[in-house]
Amino acid sequence: VIPLAAKGITITSSTGANAEPVAQTGFTGLLMLARGFPQYIRGQHKHEWRPLRCAALPDDLRGQTAVIIGIGAIGKIFAGYARAFGLRVIGVRRTPMAPDDPVDEMHPPSRLPEVLPRADWVVLACPLTDETRNLINAQAFRHMRKGARLINIARGDIVDEAALVEAIRSGKLGGAALDAHRQEPLPADSPLWDLPNVIFSPHISGNMEDYGNRATGLFLDNLVRFMQGKRLLHLVDKKRGY
Repeated sequence: VIPLAAKGITITSSTGANAEPVAQTGFTGLLMLARGFPQYIRGQHKHEWRPLRCAALPDDLRGQTAVIIGIGAIGKIFAGYARAFGLRVIGVRRTPMAPDDPVDEMHPPSRLPEVLPRADWVVLACPLTDETRNLINAQAFRHMRKGARLINIARGDIVDEAALVEAIRSGKLGGAALDAHRQEPLPADSPLWDLPNVIFSPHISGNMEDYGNRATGLFLDNLVRFMQGKRLLHLVDKKRGY
């Protein structure tokens, strides 16, 4: 991308073509964690009846807070789902809040240490850049409240995986739903395979049968705009962040 941009070539992307299935996958993970499904699934595999009782009963999602890092195509859809379930949504993004952003608050990345302690759910929907690499590290986990849970539908390198494992083992983090991993395929000896309250998928959240048609539609729309001298959609900025 950078060599082409240096030559003055305009580049566009298919941003948003698969935003809905990515957000749906992430929110599925949130619901599974919220309703205790990791325990039920482990019980099912062992033919054990494991209802949650007393102190282990899940809290109602209504009134909880989700901090979504990256309010773009995916983050906006996820935020809409969260608000529909009664969650308060705090967005983290470099650009200010716009009228159509489905969030209750918007803060710049510099204020992340202030908003993380308020999160019941931390959702990663931002691109991987120099700014976001290892963004969720041991220090970030220390900022989170005990029992908060992490949803990663972005990129594996945004999370310090060793710190994530330690946060779950120590009980600081209540669980995680991960679609992206630092090393893919996930190594057979990764502790993530066996940690309680961890759900992961093999980086397939954006998979959908109709993706080709959606991406082609975006390209053709931009081609017509280009021929007519109109503003192009989804221009690629090599410096873009969240």
